[in-house]
Amino acid sequence: MDSMKVLVIEHSRLFQRMLTELLEELNCEVDCARSGMEGQAKLEEQHYNLILAGQHIFDESGMDFVNYCNSQKVTCPIILLTSEPNEALLKNARNAGITDIFPKSNFTYLQESLRYYIEGRTNIDIEGGRVAYVEDSRSVAHVVIRYLEKINLNVTHFSNAESALESILNDEYDLVITDVMLHGTMSGVSLVRMIRAHHSHVSDIPILAMTGHDDPQRRIKLYHAGINDYVTKPPIEEELAARVFNLITNKRLFDQVRSQQ
Repeated sequence: MDSMKVLVIEHSRLFQRMLTELLEELNCEVDCARSGMEGQAKLEEQHYNLILAGQHIFDESGMDFVNYCNSQKVTCPIILLTSEPNEALLKNARNAGITDIFPKSNFTYLQESLRYYIEGRTNIDIEGGRVAYVEDSRSVAHVVIRYLEKINLNVTHFSNAESALESILNDEYDLVITDVMLHGTMSGVSLVRMIRAHHSHVSDIPILAMTGHDDPQRRIKLYHAGINDYVTKPPIEEELAARVFNLITNKRLFDQVRSQQ
């Protein structure tokens, strides 16, 4: 099988090196550029299977690169790496044809996401993790629970936010996964706000939202409400596993530091 050719456009030499080492571990051939202009020059020379680009490609100096990709109909996926996602950036990324957006601020999650993207297989195991899962659709719940149990998570399913909140406040969970739109008096967003407002360690529990609408404005509102991450419905198994792994791993590290203190 031929190796994947990846173009990394990133002005930080340190982050370039970190990405290059990771990609080479995955048997990729890597070229690096520090600006959109350099990236465009490399694209004119050869074909790539994947482009990883920092969010500086959307500043004034990088827009020529974005316009080039659109005009030349570059067919390979372009993944945007960003440390501070905002509504304007998400809108520009969508209009520019960016395939996906990965966070730079959490390299553990970035590693897992790229592994999934390139290798296309699930190899995550989060044995013993406890998840409170809130979903009122039986069919969706059946699929998601099966995904989570495949990576050895213990899942407690709730069909409404009211019963979920009572359990979350009285039991120990490593993660809350909730649908945004729920039947009953409390929505998923209300559940998130109630958890974050609680005056105990419960307020620190990681929360993954699930939404059927991949809308940038709704996404920003969810982050403002207090979620840590989100996936769209129906979820892709590999993506869900990567995001869950990241959130639970970070919580366990935080719990370890807190117990040491």
